Amino acid sequence: MGSLDLTASDRKFASIAALCGAAMAVTCLLTYLAASGGDLGAMFRPDFALAMTPTGQTLFHISQVADVLGFYLPVLVIGIYLQAHLRERYGVIIDVAASFIVISTLLGIAGSAIQIATLPQLTAAYAGGDTAVRSASEIAWLTVVHAAQKGLWVMEGPTLGFWAMVTGAAMRRDGSWFGAPLVAIGVAYLAYAALVLCGFGDIAQLGQLVILPAQVVWMALFGLSLRQSTTH
Repeated sequence: MGSLDLTASDRKFASIAALCGAAMAVTCLLTYLAASGGDLGAMFRPDFALAMTPTGQTLFHISQVADVLGFYLPVLVIGIYLQAHLRERYGVIIDVAASFIVISTLLGIAGSAIQIATLPQLTAAYAGGDTAVRSASEIAWLTVVHAAQKGLWVMEGPTLGFWAMVTGAAMRRDGSWFGAPLVAIGVAYLAYAALVLCGFGDIAQLGQLVILPAQVVWMALFGLSLRQSTTH
C-alpha cells in the first residue's frame, strides 16, 4: 500500500476492525436470509414480518445488530485509517470522502436501529389486536421498513459510493491492488441507489447479493493484508 506513516498499532487496530467486521457482516447476511426464509422482499410483507416466530424475530434482531457491527462501524474505522494514510498526499478530497463515510455510517445505524426498536412492539400488537389494530400495525411496519431499507439505506449509495470511489482511486494511485475493487464497490453502491430511486427495486435487491459479499471479501482481504504488514 505504499509507505505508511502510521504505527504498527494503528495498522493492527484497523486490521482487527476489518477482520471482525467481515465476520459480523457474514453473520448479518446469513441471519437475515434465515429470518426472511431466503426471500429478500419478505420483510416488506407485513403478514410475514409481523407474524414471524420468536426464533425468526431473534434472527432478524441478530442480523440488524451484526449489520451495525459488520457493515458500518468497522467500515468507519477503515475509512478513518485510510484518511490518515492518504490525506497528506491527496489533500482535502480525502477529508471530504471521510465525512461521507461518517454520514453513511449514521444512516446505516439509524436504519437498523428503528427496525430493531419497532418490530417487537408491532408484532405484539399484530398478534393480540383486532382487525383495526392489525391493519394499523401493518401500515406502521410498512412505514418503518420502507423508511429504513428504501430510505436511509438507499442513501448509503451516494455517500458510501463516493467514499469508496475517491478512496479507492487514491489507493490505486498509491499502487495498492485494493484500490480498483474498492472503486468498483463504490460504483455498485451508486448503481444500487439509482435503481431503487428509479423504481427498479427488485433488480437492486438482486444486486445486493453481489455487492454485499464483494464488500465482505474486500474487508477480509484488506484486514489480512494489514495484519501481515504488522508482523514483518
